[in-house]
Amino acid sequence: MSTATNSTNSRQETLATKPVAELLDEMLYTPISARPLIYFRIILGLLLFKNVFSYIYEGKIEKYFLAPAANFNFPLFPWVQAWPGNGMYWHYGLLCVAAVCFILGLGFRYASAIYCLGFLYAFLIERALYLNHHYVVILLTFVMTFMPANRMLSLDTKFGFVKRMEYIPSWSLWVLRIQIGIVYFYGGVVKINEDWLSGVPMKFTASKLVHMAGLPIDWQNGIAYFLVYTGMIYDLLVFPFLLHKKLRWIALLASLVFHLTNSVIFHIGIFPWMMIGATFLLFFNDLLPRLPGEMKSPSPEQKKEGVQAVVSLLTPQRKRMIKVFFLVFVAYQVLMPLRSYLYSGNPGWTQNGDHFSWRMMLNRRIPISFEMRGSGVKDGQVVDLEFNKSWESGAYKNHWQLHKMTTAPDMILQFVHLNAENVRKQGFTDVAIYVDSQVSLNGRPPQPLVNPNVNLANEKRHILRSYDWVLPLDPLLKSPRLEDFPVDESLGREIVD
Repeated sequence: MSTATNSTNSRQETLATKPVAELLDEMLYTPISARPLIYFRIILGLLLFKNVFSYIYEGKIEKYFLAPAANFNFPLFPWVQAWPGNGMYWHYGLLCVAAVCFILGLGFRYASAIYCLGFLYAFLIERALYLNHHYVVILLTFVMTFMPANRMLSLDTKFGFVKRMEYIPSWSLWVLRIQIGIVYFYGGVVKINEDWLSGVPMKFTASKLVHMAGLPIDWQNGIAYFLVYTGMIYDLLVFPFLLHKKLRWIALLASLVFHLTNSVIFHIGIFPWMMIGATFLLFFNDLLPRLPGEMKSPSPEQKKEGVQAVVSLLTPQRKRMIKVFFLVFVAYQVLMPLRSYLYSGNPGWTQNGDHFSWRMMLNRRIPISFEMRGSGVKDGQVVDLEFNKSWESGAYKNHWQLHKMTTAPDMILQFVHLNAENVRKQGFTDVAIYVDSQVSLNGRPPQPLVNPNVNLANEKRHILRSYDWVLPLDPLLKSPRLEDFPVDESLGREIVD
């Protein structure tokens, strides 16, 4: 016991006294087994294939890209449009082929790059489809493009396109670990706020659980509080636990419960399975079975030869490139989610910095009403413009795009611009369009989201500052006490993000 303790203390003292630069070099350049990266390539590739193939066989291409009269785009990317005709089917067919090549390790880096860029293009076409797990897919396929994930069990090695190697530099594993850790950690940080801790955002979920499991209705509040606090604690602690050898099994067990529960309740596609796979494959690499063709019990000479092959590849120039890539990657991952704190107001209300910040399952926005009114000049006369003003008719309430649009300021602005453009094509000038959108955030009484006296047809889109026509959330209207908040009438109408 004393010897083991002394050994642990010695390692800790060594880490504490080593310069940061030396520790970074060890993290990036130490030769390690390629096994976890190969397994990750195959499992991720299978999920990538399922992700895009579902768009073809479930009719999502028609629903999301072909049927809509227009798509809501992201700022800076209005030029990204759905391909005409059968173009989107060919687009997703290409992504399916890229995913298969990704799995097989055939032209791996090209396959990963094609999938990343192709999926990114489809992602940018429709803002109403934004999901954090789509963003994770884009990030993972981007970094995998630069990784030696085809050095074993791949057609690239079989055909001699790349040299087979059982050892790789450790930077690949650490980039993936940090990516997963960022998703978890920021997912917990953003939950440290009054709305989340009130329990109201999770009462919707608790109500669904009660109905699904046939539990007593008065269990809702207790379940909601349990989900709120365990979810926050899990997100904050799972990555540090995974980095600690003695605590990893606790983190893995918690991850299984957490993600399987999410999969059942929220139906969020491949995300739970991707995170479970990443958690096991990237942090429990010692438990992974040998790959076909991998040496069973390599001799010291064979190990030395494998390690030397990695060392010989790490020329000074390549080391610098890896270090720059790693530092830029980490800086982006750390800073990008923090931009939401640079804007005034609640990001769940204004949507400023809400995307690409791992603000998952954090807010419940219920669109209560939406009305557009306007006027234009035609033939020298001021004419009142007629829009569909009936919320209950279903024009806004039941349409997957418009339902989400009614609670998102930038999407409202795009919708107004689309309508203004259509009106101008009819010969109208001096077009003015005003919006009254009443929204409830996390159980608060409905409040106007945008200033109904501002002509949005003349407002421009931007991303570097807040829209001054978005009304602030009333600070006096707090999220209600959980015990006072009914949910049954709101189920199915809330927008979860």
